Order: sequence, then C-alpha cells, then structure tokens
Amino acid sequence: MDSKSSVIGLVIENYKEFIDISRSLELLATKKQIYLKILDLSELYQDKKYCQAVKLISIPHETHRITSIKRSQPFSNYKSYEKLCTVVKNKKIAISFLRDCEIIISGIQTIFQRIVYASLGKDILFITYHRHLLFDDTLHRAGSYLNRWAGFMQRYIPQSIQCLFLDKKGVGFADIYLVLGEINRDYLVDNGVCKTSVSLLGSSEYKQNMINKNNVTKKTQLSICYITAAFDWIDDKEGEECQSIKIDKIIKLVERLRGFSLTIRVHPREERQKYDDFSMLYSFVSIEYPSENSIMEDLSRHDIIVGGLSTTLFESMMLEKLCIFYLLEQELDRYRKIMHHYTIRYFMSIQDVEKELLLFDKNPASDKFQEILDQQRSLVAKAIHVEKGITAIEKIADHISDAIYQKEINK
Repeated sequence: MDSKSSVIGLVIENYKEFIDISRSLELLATKKQIYLKILDLSELYQDKKYCQAVKLISIPHETHRITSIKRSQPFSNYKSYEKLCTVVKNKKIAISFLRDCEIIISGIQTIFQRIVYASLGKDILFITYHRHLLFDDTLHRAGSYLNRWAGFMQRYIPQSIQCLFLDKKGVGFADIYLVLGEINRDYLVDNGVCKTSVSLLGSSEYKQNMINKNNVTKKTQLSICYITAAFDWIDDKEGEECQSIKIDKIIKLVERLRGFSLTIRVHPREERQKYDDFSMLYSFVSIEYPSENSIMEDLSRHDIIVGGLSTTLFESMMLEKLCIFYLLEQELDRYRKIMHHYTIRYFMSIQDVEKELLLFDKNPASDKFQEILDQQRSLVAKAIHVEKGITAIEKIADHISDAIYQKEINK
C-alpha cells in the first residue's frame, strides 16, 4: 500500500451494489491514488457472482474474508444467536479490516455494516449506497422487543450503541446516503435521517438509447415478463407463498388469452431450476436468468413487465413499457406505512390484470394507454432521479472524491 494512497473500505453484501461501487472506484482511480480494503461477505451470503466480481477489481486491494459458522444457508437466514456467534468468530478480521481506513462505503446495511459503523472513530467517514428503492416496512411493524423501544433508544442512547441493537431496516446509520431518487430520500427523512445527508443519484442501469420506440406498433404476439423476487433467499415464507400464487395465476391467464407469451425473469439470488418445470409444462412460458447485460437491456426486449414492489419494475418504466404492479390483498399490510410514498396503480385481482393487458393489446397507441404512460413517467420521476450529462456511476465517484478531499484538508 502506497503511503500517498487514500484507503477506502468496502462492506457490501449485494452483488449489484458491489459492481456499481467498483465501477465508480475504477473511474476514480484514473484521477486519484486509492487503495481498497474489502470485507468479503460472499461466503456468508453464498453469492458466487460477488466472489467473481472481487477477482476482477484492478485497483490495488486486499481482502478480509468473513467466514461462516454454517454453510447450509445464507447469513440472512441465521437465527439471532448464530449471527452473534459469527460476529464473535470474525472479530479479529473486522478489526484488521478497519485499520488505516479513511472512508467506509457500504450497501444497504446489514448487521456487519452496523457493527463496523459502531467501531468507527469520528475521523472515518461512512457512506451508504442504496441502489434499490426502499420497500421494507419492517421498521414500522410490531417487530422485535428492542424495536418497540426505538424512540427511547434514539433519544437517550448513543448512536454507536443503538446501531448494535436497533435494526433500522433499509435505513441504517451513515454520514452520507446515496439513493435513487426523491422517494428514497423522503423515506430516510421520515426515519430520522437529515435531508442534507442524502444525495440523489438516479439509476446505474438506465441509458436513454434503451428505449424501444417499437412499443406502439401492433404485433402478432406480445411478450410479458414477470420479475421474481428472492423471498426464499431471505427466508420470507409469506412473500414466497404470495409470489407462487401470483405466478400460477399469471400462467393460467396467459394460457387462456391468445397473442401473449410469458417469460419468468429469475432473480439472480434464486436458482433457475426452481422455475424450469413451468417451461416444460407450458409451451408459451420461457425462463430467463440474468445475462452479462444490464437488466434494463434484457427487459427492453419485452412489451409488458409484471411484478410486485420491485426497483426493477420502476426502472422498467423508464423504458416506456407498460408496467403492472400485481399485489395480493395480504401483501398490502407488509408495506402499509410506506405506500403513501408510492402513488402507483396496483392491481389486486388477476381479472384487473387481464383488463390492463387487453387494453394494451387492443390499441397500444390509444389515448388511454398514453395516459397510463404519462402516469408512469410522473411516478418514476420521483422514484429515480435523472440528470442529463452525468451518470449515477460518475456521481458516486464524485461523492467519494469529495470525501477524500475533505479528509485531506482536515489532516
């Protein structure tokens, strides 16, 4: 490690967030000397893509690998005492990782990000990158015993202690928050984050040339893409059950209608084999697993995108696609406190989904359909910030560069 290099620590468990941050750092490395210390969580979260991404980094770096106490399931499914045992087991590794770091960058915060934050000295800057829209409403529900005392803890207990016990899901603790757009900023502010600590980035996936102007031409067959979520990976049995019900209903609908094909787009943290039976049973169903392309490039080939509350579904609106939010009645309770930020047109019955599909099929250039697209543009403008002339990756690099500059002048 060169003594002139700025030392940046990465504590990121999400593959896509890791890719975005590493792209930003590669850009920054063309202008500044930087050295990376990576807290590698790939074994904990059983993420092979994350492991491959770490190997591709060309910036000088060292890796501090957190080891698992059990390899039969990802860390997110551990019981509380198992998480505690994992933390204790890896204490020395975390301390070694923190040594010499000037800036820490994390993704959406997990227990490891919170522990690192609690261990920081005041002279280390903590930056959190929220690549996704914040749909998790756990903070507002009658959660753990400690969360019921959240107000008392936030008022009387030091933040370095709070973050070890109070799970501010989707919010966490940081000095600077980098988010998609206004909706995320509003959510963070609602949960006690100072507005001046939040910066809007926009989507790292979107490019203007992805918009397919063929959307409004009549086709003999329209392609529907259903986006899955990795409920199994986080051991969310309720979410997985609702998703299975919706996929079954969508398949039966497309089977009954004519002029549609269905692609099930598998979340990268799910196993593709889980859905292969559908393509064998139904000739109109295909399974799509993430390619090396941007997800937006892959989705631009489809005409209609269907899913639950998903960041990808919001991003698809930027492609001028018909996007259908399909939520079962029992799912609304999961997001009841956050839904006021998302003024979306959602559908709770397969009959309403059918009407929407037939509206598009009947005349994709109609005034009614264009009105729907206008509503989508209005919603996505709040959800995902767009600034011409600069990409989200460039903005992240600029924020890190500014943080390094502040560290240098304060020395």
